[in-house]
Amino acid sequence: MKCLICNGECEKGILEAHNGGLFFGTSGRLSWYPETEENKKFKDHEIPLTAYATAYYCHDCEKIFATFDATNAVV
Repeated sequence: MKCLICNGECEKGILEAHNGGLFFGTSGRLSWYPETEENKKFKDHEIPLTAYATAYYCHDCEKIFATFDATNAVV
């Protein structure tokens, strides 16, 4: 996959969260929502995601892009 930032080549891998911790908080919960809802306590359009996804790492600009399956999400 080509990097969305610098157009360099990305290496395919896995993105996985491990039991929350400091990065995701204690719940390990991961979700997507529109940026317009960023400061809302209760999100109207939140999509819960699993903490496991296919990801691509760009060695040139050190960015990671992940693809999450949201087909079974309840919106």
